[in-house]
Amino acid sequence: MTTQTPFGSPARTLTVASVAMACDLDPAVNRVRIAERVARICADRPDVRLVHFGETILGWYFKMGETAAYHRRIAEPIPGPSVERLAAVAREHGVYLSFGMTERAGEAIHNAQILLAHLDLASWHRIGDHPIRVKPRLQGRYSAA
Repeated sequence: MTTQTPFGSPARTLTVASVAMACDLDPAVNRVRIAERVARICADRPDVRLVHFGETILGWYFKMGETAAYHRRIAEPIPGPSVERLAAVAREHGVYLSFGMTERAGEAIHNAQILLAHLDLASWHRIGDHPIRVKPRLQGRYSAA
């Protein structure tokens, strides 16, 4: 018996690895750590198709007394150095890769979640309108980039 989705197509399995890791203040260090963890996951579990890292994984979410200035320092455009480096990691291992980062769009700073296909940048979404607020972020203010 084949399980059907609500859309009438056969159900398929997606194996996901969700990763929690201690972050460094330096995004370059975190990019290396992410690449190492993806490589280890893919070696240990070749059935994994999506590797997920959490919000603002390229740095600290909150830095006492200087959160706003810190996020302005580590913010990057999309695409930019982190997206390009981690897209190469996704391609190398043939997986989808999701991670959060601080996005710079002109003068604006956003909390963004990236989804990289193993072939290219698949999509990204801004979470709320500013990463520096220390408030619940599920307030219906999501906007697709």
